[in-house]
Amino acid sequence: MDDVERLLLRWLDDLHEPTPEGETARASIRALWGSEPDRLLRALREARYVLRARAADALGMFGDAAAVADLLSALGDEVDVVRGHAANALGQIGDVRAVDALIDMLGGDDVWLRWAAAEALGHLADPAAVVPLLEAWLDADHEALLTVITESLGRMGAIGRPALEAAARSDRDDVRRAAEYLLTTFS
Repeated sequence: MDDVERLLLRWLDDLHEPTPEGETARASIRALWGSEPDRLLRALREARYVLRARAADALGMFGDAAAVADLLSALGDEVDVVRGHAANALGQIGDVRAVDALIDMLGGDDVWLRWAAAEALGHLADPAAVVPLLEAWLDADHEALLTVITESLGRMGAIGRPALEAAARSDRDDVRRAAEYLLTTFS
């Protein structure tokens, strides 16, 4: 490990600190991303899962689509926290290449990962996510999950409205009622 990699790991440790060290870390990581992006992308494969999660956070802060492929790979990490932070970063970046992978996360067992996927999908505002979000809303087994799905559907606004209107004509009674309720909520 060279000096720059040691510094990067320290900066990632300080990334969320509301201190001058945290500000320095954020500025330094941004500068490193501009000059040597591979170093930060390699941090997504760091041994310590906390650093992998923080690397995903940093990539999300920059909003650069060049990180999407590596963040999509991080959705397959063995640690849930890393997968959740990667989902959040993908939502911040706003690249629709993430939609299918995030929709897949909605069907998982972990409520926090489903929450992260729903939040990210709301930021992406892709109409393809409306029906899966609606189905996840129907299956929500946690109030925070139900809230974030509702907020994500609402965030889609005019983009999601036609899909909700179509769902309100569904043959499935539960889907139809949920869509009608959400359309009324967002009116």
